[in-house]
Amino acid sequence: MPKHALVVKAELTAELIDIAEQELSKLQSAVDGLIQPIEVGENIVMWVNEEGLLREDLDINYLATAIYREMYDPVPPIMGDIVFTGGADENGNTKSLEQADIAELTEITRRAKESLHI
Repeated sequence: MPKHALVVKAELTAELIDIAEQELSKLQSAVDGLIQPIEVGENIVMWVNEEGLLREDLDINYLATAIYREMYDPVPPIMGDIVFTGGADENGNTKSLEQADIAELTEITRRAKESLHI
């Protein structure tokens, strides 16, 4: 059974991936390094590169930064590509994104890209 996750790159493109197998390595590959989870909703987790601010080769992810600032203010920018997954189940395992969440996050990404004229 697939476990859906949505990768949102710093240039605001979105790609659906399956993390059912080799979850950790796929999350780390998507953010290009060590991962750090940020809960952005009851059923959504945003995975970021935990060393993002220390690396000079990552661009600001404006969408991820805006989402994070909605929760905590002020915050430093989120750098690099991010991954959205579902929340955790009762055993602490990462859940798949629901189709409605995928559609909403994809639309938010599209609108953010348009508003930034990227």
